[in-house]
Amino acid sequence: LLEHVIVVKGLAIVGNQTLRGLAFALLNCHRFPEPTILHRMPLPRRLTPRAAAFCLAVALALGVADSVYRIPIQVSDSLEAIVEARQASSATALLADASGWSGTTLRPLRYVQARWLLDAADAVSLSYNTVFRGLHASLAVALLLVFTLILPLRRWTDVGAFAMALTVLVGLHTFAAMFREAFPVNHYLETTLACLIVVALAQAQPRWWRDVLMLGLMVLCLLVIESGVLVWVVIVTAVTLRLHGARWPLAVAATVLLGCYFGARHYFELVTPGIGAHGSGYGAEF
Repeated sequence: LLEHVIVVKGLAIVGNQTLRGLAFALLNCHRFPEPTILHRMPLPRRLTPRAAAFCLAVALALGVADSVYRIPIQVSDSLEAIVEARQASSATALLADASGWSGTTLRPLRYVQARWLLDAADAVSLSYNTVFRGLHASLAVALLLVFTLILPLRRWTDVGAFAMALTVLVGLHTFAAMFREAFPVNHYLETTLACLIVVALAQAQPRWWRDVLMLGLMVLCLLVIESGVLVWVVIVTAVTLRLHGARWPLAVAATVLLGCYFGARHYFELVTPGIGAHGSGYGAEF
């Protein structure tokens, strides 16, 4: 707990100094034209604004990843998935069986992912904790790197704005809540990363394999957790905004796949939990 408090205080100090520096730059930008500022900055000639932004993102991502790696695996939400995945005869059989285990959710890939990680741990002779938490930490690093990739960082003033955006992203209370969950894989983090990857692909030149990758990410997230529908929202939004790599056939295909998903829920007779369907504590009653 003391280590986490020290890390949080350190990030707060860095964020405070960043905000002070940005405020000073904004208040005095009329005094120094941009070429003068660049000439006075003692920066290496080969260090570009994008490279500096990636260095900042990596430095912060490593600290976040180390904190995430130290979080124990949640027994309440992870034990069932790990046991069921271990007992299945194969990943294919697990995918078929897991589709009908719940009366309200369609999350077969949740168990398949656990099976893949268990097999990987056995193959490389590592503990389950190392493999599962290592994936969690890797997803954290990938999230911050892809976030940096999709931003247009061409000038040093963009790097200053990026530093503020990165501080806001990591400092949000929802950011910490998202990183704490694991079932035993962090599905919320997977969905968020998939959304950012779709944005990165939509900004590039249109290629058929990019469309296939975006649709594949959408299907993967939908079969992991219902929040995967956000990937469809990002695809449709990218097409509506006319990004280079997002065309209307992509939006139509994504909508068809989403319809197939709801059709599968109807086929397995899944119902949406209503208000009060899940028990909760209130006073002396449950």
